[in-house]
Amino acid sequence: MQIQSERYPRLDRRLQAIADLVNPEGRSGLRLADVGTDHGYLVSYLALTGQIAKGYACDINPQPLERARRTLECYGVQGVELRLSDGLAALSPEMVDRVVIAGMGGDMMVHILSQAGWQQAQQIEYLLQPNTKADHLRLWLVCNGYRILEEQVAQQGKFFYPILRVRSGKMEIPAPCFPLFCAAGLLAVQDKPLTAWEKGYLSRRKQALELRLQGLSASQEEHGSAAVEECRQLEDTLAQLCARLEGADRSRKDNML
Repeated sequence: MQIQSERYPRLDRRLQAIADLVNPEGRSGLRLADVGTDHGYLVSYLALTGQIAKGYACDINPQPLERARRTLECYGVQGVELRLSDGLAALSPEMVDRVVIAGMGGDMMVHILSQAGWQQAQQIEYLLQPNTKADHLRLWLVCNGYRILEEQVAQQGKFFYPILRVRSGKMEIPAPCFPLFCAAGLLAVQDKPLTAWEKGYLSRRKQALELRLQGLSASQEEHGSAAVEECRQLEDTLAQLCARLEGADRSRKDNML
C-alpha cells in the first residue's frame, strides 16, 4: 500500500507495484541495488519507509545519478550510495539481497545479468520489469540458471508492465507449455484466477502474437520451411493463450452466479 506523505517520493503504479514486492515479509537489514535508478525515487522510498537498511542507486550515466543525488538530498535519505556502474559491475553479490532492474528492454536486462554472472548467489532475489522483449528475458532466465517465482502486472495509463520475481535455481516448464510461457509468462500457464490487469496484459500479448502471425503468414513463401514451422508453433501458442483467456472469462461468470 502506498504511503501518501510529502516526506516520501510519490511512486507511480508501476514503481509502487515493484516496491510492494521488495520486502513483503518485513525482513530487517535488507540491502538493495536499484539498477537504472533514474531519479532514485524507488530506492529513496524504500529507505525512508524502513523496508531496506542499505541501498545502492546505480546507473551507467552520470546525469541520472545527479538526479538521484538531488532526490536523496531533498528527502534527507540516509543509507543509500550512488554508484556509476554498467549494470551490476560496481557491486558484488555479497553486498545485496535484492536487485531491482526496471524500465528497460528485456534484452538489456539479459546483458546486465549475463555480464554480472551472479547465477550462484542464491540469497539474491531479483525484481525485473521489462518494458519490451519480456519473452527474450524469460527464455534466457530459464536457460541460464534462474527460476521465475511469480509474475505480476502493473497498469500505468494504457500500458501493462510485467514484473518478474526471480531467484537462482532450476525451473521446469512442460515442453508443450514452453512457447506460451516465453510469450506471455507464468500468468498464461498457471491455473489461477486472473486479475483485470493480468487479463489486460494477456490480451495485449494475444494481439501482439496475432500481428506477428500475420507477418509470418505473409512471408512463408519467401522464407521457406523455417517460417512455416515457426508459423505453426505460433498458431499453437496463440490457441493456448486464447483458451486461457476464455477459461478466465468462464470462471469470472461462474463466480458471479
